[in-house]
Amino acid sequence: MTRQEKMQGKMGKDRIIFALDTDDIDKAIGWVRKLTGHVGGFKIGFELQQTMLVSLLVAPTWIAASRYLVKVRELQNCCRRKQSRSET
Repeated sequence: MTRQEKMQGKMGKDRIIFALDTDDIDKAIGWVRKLTGHVGGFKIGFELQQTMLVSLLVAPTWIAASRYLVKVRELQNCCRRKQSRSET
């Protein structure tokens, strides 16, 4: 099957990949929640990746780092829920 044949079977929204390019993980989670079902997928942008890494590295305590990891996990779970819905 050619790429063109694959794309013809997809709806327009499924062809859109939304880039999560922000330095605020809460905004990214909000965008995923709002856009789930309206776009085909999400891409975690460089700015968000860098912010997540730096936030973990400079966290003043292990508790602060753990709290931030909970947010990272929440973002990951939101994206997974979106992906599993689109596969059904």
